[in-house]
Amino acid sequence: RDEIGADAMNPRNTDGMVPMGMGTSDMIPDYLDADDDGDGIPTRTERMAEGMMDLDMDMTPAYLDRDSDGDGVSDSVEAGATPAMPANSDGMLTGDLPDFLDTDSDNDCLGDSDMREAGAARTDPAMPSASSDANCMEPTPVCDRAVGRCVARADAGVDSGVDSGVDTGVDGGVMDSGVSSTPALSGDGACACRVPAAGGGADRAASALATLAGLALVYGARRRSKRSR
Repeated sequence: RDEIGADAMNPRNTDGMVPMGMGTSDMIPDYLDADDDGDGIPTRTERMAEGMMDLDMDMTPAYLDRDSDGDGVSDSVEAGATPAMPANSDGMLTGDLPDFLDTDSDNDCLGDSDMREAGAARTDPAMPSASSDANCMEPTPVCDRAVGRCVARADAGVDSGVDSGVDTGVDGGVMDSGVSSTPALSGDGACACRVPAAGGGADRAASALATLAGLALVYGARRRSKRSR
């Protein structure tokens, strides 16, 4: 019923006049047309793929919209060679959207609407830049191609293995718990101090010194205990 339109006596024909390069026109009213908007993608396919979404928020459902994602590239182009099974150029994740509903078809962190993505570059992550990271900038300089989004460096907060002489509190991704300058002694004179996981060279040296200090205190405590008996 929604394909008939507002006037039942004059059924809607969305693809009666399709702009050049955006599909094909016909004289078949929508309720009898397997492809209402003439973009080559079957109406049934567009309805199922879009679901309840309206990605370009233009209030026009995909089956009546010849640029369903609003990226400036017509659905007839983004549909690919087999419109009944629309192209999905990135297709990295289960549930990823087909190109005609995806504003970054190749997940290279550069939107399809960018003029640099014209032509083959729209579906080739190695274009316009060999590395997708070139499409990002600080403070998110790395392109996560799994989702097509610029993120912070993957090694942020991880010790490079070269100590600068200043302990940042993070070594190799393990937070230092800190070592008390006066290790605690348990009731039986055993050392109850905690030594953090070794990180850089400076931290390993500090851990060794703290351990030796704890042992010295334990040894002294035991000697005093023997003398008092």
